[in-house]
Formats: sequence, C-alpha cells, structure tokens
Amino acid sequence: HRLAKLRSPLEPQLRLQHFLALVAAGAAVEAVEYARRHLQPAGLPEAVAEEARRGMALLALGTRTSLPHASLLDPGRWRRAADRFGRDFLRLAGAPPTPPLVVALAAGVAALKTPFCSLPEH
Repeated sequence: HRLAKLRSPLEPQLRLQHFLALVAAGAAVEAVEYARRHLQPAGLPEAVAEEARRGMALLALGTRTSLPHASLLDPGRWRRAADRFGRDFLRLAGAPPTPPLVVALAAGVAALKTPFCSLPEH
C-alpha cells in the first residue's frame, strides 16, 4: 500500500470523516459498526486516534454545537482532507508541490527588474 509507505494519514482521516458524517446524520448504530471495523486505536496515528475518541464522545453526547467536540463536524475538515489528498497524490507521483510553469514564470518576472519586483528605496 503506497500511502502506508509514505506514512500518510489520509486513509485514517477519511475513515474518521466518514464516521463523523454518520454521527452527524444521526446514524448511531451504523457509526458504531463502522468505528469497530475501521477505527481501531491500535492501527491509527495518534492524532487520528485522539479525534476518534472525541468523535465517540460526540456520538454519546449528541451533536449540539455548544459541545467542545462539535468542532469535529466542521465542514472545513472535508476541504483539509481534499488538500491532503492533493499533496499525497503529488508525493506519490513524484511531482513538485509548485508547478514548474509557476516557478519559471516567477523567475522570469524577477529577472525583468520591473518596479513591482524590487524593494522600495528609502
């Protein structure tokens, strides 16, 4: 498994996100079954295992936004998972994180010695 060789937390994070989606939907039985199959603490990175424990507390206490664990239901977590996917894909493909065209353009603009590329004189 290539992601495991990279020590990427992508797969456990996605499994946690799926579990949290089940919790948010009120599917408690499905969430517990899913957690038993995919979120065993021994096989998770420590950060993900801690979030899984917080997710279990959210399952037990409910999804009220006043609870401290309710931040696990933030929709921005899916955006961060998508960003992680992009970074891991680039690492697997051996591609640089910044496209070569952007690097070449930046170098070309810097070489032009335009007023926008230099520091203001004092």
